[in-house]
Amino acid sequence: MTAKIFVFVIASFNDPIFIDLIKYKKKQFKKYNIPHYFVFDDYPPSGFSFDKNDLFFEKEPVNQPAIFFPEQSLIVSPSERICPSLNPHMIRKFLKALKYINEDDYDFIIRVNLSTFINLPRLTSELFQYKNEKCMVLSPFIYQHLYDWEEFNEGKKVFTLFSGTCIILTKDLIFWLKMIDLQSPILFRHYDDTVLSYILHKIVHKTFNYKMKYIENTNILSDTEIFNETIFRIKNNENRSSDLMHWKYLLSKIDDIEVY
Repeated sequence: MTAKIFVFVIASFNDPIFIDLIKYKKKQFKKYNIPHYFVFDDYPPSGFSFDKNDLFFEKEPVNQPAIFFPEQSLIVSPSERICPSLNPHMIRKFLKALKYINEDDYDFIIRVNLSTFINLPRLTSELFQYKNEKCMVLSPFIYQHLYDWEEFNEGKKVFTLFSGTCIILTKDLIFWLKMIDLQSPILFRHYDDTVLSYILHKIVHKTFNYKMKYIENTNILSDTEIFNETIFRIKNNENRSSDLMHWKYLLSKIDDIEVY
């Protein structure tokens, strides 16, 4: 038995490899007939055409002043401080995209980034045990020191962050997320996964820390590693082309999909 899922891929064209990752994910979704949207807020390069599973929201002008958190002044240089006026686009395009689905048609809504690989048959099977849960988030957790977030975390510096690489939501949570005002000041206060985690912590009743396999180098995974994992965080900051190599290998081993 499997759970019914809808996947939102938070996508962009900011890196040359992203075109290939979009193609790979689309092949994977097509094979398993997974309903999905790729959500963009930048224009495609020449030769790329949006299809019915792509949503494009043009970035709106942001007039919110660049507020720097006082806690940052002793920690990072001014050039590295968080500028909230640059941050709301990603979370706002996700919140806008949610309005394009009827969440009651699904058991779970998944928000994932482009480079994260999901073993879809394994995930939908694993999620079936939670299909009747209410107000539940399943995600890899990151316990992060956020010196600029104490006022929203009861004065504590350590914040439990739902990793923006992959957040799995029970469908009832989408009802509440759709009600968020897109001009709400909280959307301007930090990066999108921080803000989304803050909002979700206010409404969730139960959380599950989903294990994630990190792939940060060029080493090929063993079959044991591959078939014992569900979510793979693939990102080599020094050589992003190796991300494509891992994606091709996982597609071949898990999904029997060959790409060239």
